[in-house]
Amino acid sequence: MQIPNRAPGQTKNQHLILVSTKKSTLERLPTVVIKNMEPCIDGGRYPVKRIVGQQFKVSADVSKDGHDQLSVLLKWRKIGKPDCYQTLMAQTENNRWEATCHFIETAQHEYTVEAWEDTFKSWQVEYAKKYKAGNLDLRGELDEGSLLAKEAAARATLKQDKERVLAFSKATEKR
Repeated sequence: MQIPNRAPGQTKNQHLILVSTKKSTLERLPTVVIKNMEPCIDGGRYPVKRIVGQQFKVSADVSKDGHDQLSVLLKWRKIGKPDCYQTLMAQTENNRWEATCHFIETAQHEYTVEAWEDTFKSWQVEYAKKYKAGNLDLRGELDEGSLLAKEAAARATLKQDKERVLAFSKATEKR
């Protein structure tokens, strides 16, 4: 019997190896790690219970190799609904992040933590460090900030957001 998409005489494992050797279109693999989410009962097997209006505090260890800055979101929604509520999480100590949400109706909800390398925040921290150190030749950093803002404006979905980010980009070009 010939299996579709497999050459004659090719075993199942050979097919898997051929598939796994295809070049990835990713520029680089994601390097943000999220672990030790709380609250979590038996690895998420059982639901956490709360009363409507009661504070629901979520924390997680979020880390990344290197000195890049992170942004972390807590997202939650009623099960079966497509739209999520979200709030930024705050870094509390070392790699621990936390945020609080409240539920407005009695129902089962689901929550998750989402994190990413924040290139613009990394640029802000780097610029601030150099400025505070007395470095006044920051033309290269301003050009980098302007470029990051232009890229963000291209991704903006709201007109007022796009205009505000482009205004920042133009302001950094003039300095």
